[in-house]
Amino acid sequence: MFPVSQNNNMAQAYDRSITVFSPEGHLYQVDYASKIIEKGSPAVAITYKDGIIIVADKKIFSSLIIPESVEKVFKIDQHVWIACSGLIGDGRRLVDFARQIAQENKTYYDDPIEIETLVKKVASIVQYYTQYGGARPFGVSIITAGIDTLGKHIYETEPSGATTAYKAVAIGQNRPKLLAHLEKNYKPNMSFDDALKLAIKTITLNLEPKQKLEADNIEVINITEDERKAIVPQDKYSKLIWINWSWSIMGKILKPIKNPKTYGAKAAKELRENKTFNDLHQTYKILNKVDKKNEQTNYFKNQLNLMIGRARLRTRFEKNPVLLKDIQKHMEKIIAANMFQSALSNAEKSKVILKVMTDINKLPDSKVLDYIKDVENWYRKHK
Repeated sequence: MFPVSQNNNMAQAYDRSITVFSPEGHLYQVDYASKIIEKGSPAVAITYKDGIIIVADKKIFSSLIIPESVEKVFKIDQHVWIACSGLIGDGRRLVDFARQIAQENKTYYDDPIEIETLVKKVASIVQYYTQYGGARPFGVSIITAGIDTLGKHIYETEPSGATTAYKAVAIGQNRPKLLAHLEKNYKPNMSFDDALKLAIKTITLNLEPKQKLEADNIEVINITEDERKAIVPQDKYSKLIWINWSWSIMGKILKPIKNPKTYGAKAAKELRENKTFNDLHQTYKILNKVDKKNEQTNYFKNQLNLMIGRARLRTRFEKNPVLLKDIQKHMEKIIAANMFQSALSNAEKSKVILKVMTDINKLPDSKVLDYIKDVENWYRKHK
């Protein structure tokens, strides 16, 4: 046998046919299909106490794209869904196969198909395309998640046709990093809220440094025995995304600190570990105890205070998105004007904004906009 591993020209000859193994034991076209998946936006599935949650990132970078037109998660039957990463066109083909298999089972046996049976039949189709010439492998990895008489199931199917069952899994870009986070933070019998927080946090680990996760850019599916309510409405997770983003910003602020003991090591740890929304208050209390004269510590305290204020506003007005949008628009103008008040220190500027937010929360909805406009007009007169 020729030493092909040392000869690029000979090695390349083995990647032109799907049916020929290389001397190293590779089917190169299958390996290349896996590389496509590494470029795909991620999807995460997690089993929790009452069901399975799927969160998929649609990876929408243009405001011209209509988010609803981009599909990452597909309904196969009342009790089973599939999430894709890689070539979504290939994924749709497998979804069609899966739907047909599920319908045939229902017709023949008058019973919903078992998840493992469905997974193995779809995987057999995927494997077929790695064994015969004249076709290429599927450039997609899929998560099949569902509930049947045997319990809750999550399976991953790879381009090779291999299948693996998981308690929690991630596919797509940065998969090893996302899996490591799941391994570290997954707990059996989690609540729905905890599973949703973990899934969203896992998805955010794949974001670019300046990228922000938007509620319109993800799909969230909650598979339970109540099959009618699988699609999770956006208001259930939009606040979690915003809070997660706020934590990530604070984590980046804290990351460069050379002496965390001086600036509140416990606070830094709280922020970096992405604690729940209520821990904002606890973190503020911790910062309040350490090095009160330090300007950097006070800056963090003020930022946390502003985050708490914004979170309260968002929580109160999230059911009135039109009013919330108007409030945010005017608040941005007030914040911008406040930054140019040279007579005030940074701490005093933060207190002014926090007082405005506190006053807004005390007012009835009908008077909120008038109050904000009055504050905005005051800043215009006192430039």
